[in-house]
Amino acid sequence: MNFTDSQFFSPIFKLFGATGKIDPQRANTIVNSYILDFFDKYLKNENGGLITEPSNRFPEVEFITPLLTNMN
Repeated sequence: MNFTDSQFFSPIFKLFGATGKIDPQRANTIVNSYILDFFDKYLKNENGGLITEPSNRFPEVEFITPLLTNMN
């Protein structure tokens, strides 16, 4: 995924594989939505739905479970 703004600077970045496969504007929307949801949840104690489970709004986003969860 595109976690930088490089996709907006020049199409040359895409030629060198420096950007992701998602349309730059769509990637920007996704990243901004998840960041806002994160801060809403942990700073304002509200929402948090995007960062806790998959959303139909963003089918491109995959939730990956860490390998070392529930280790005692």
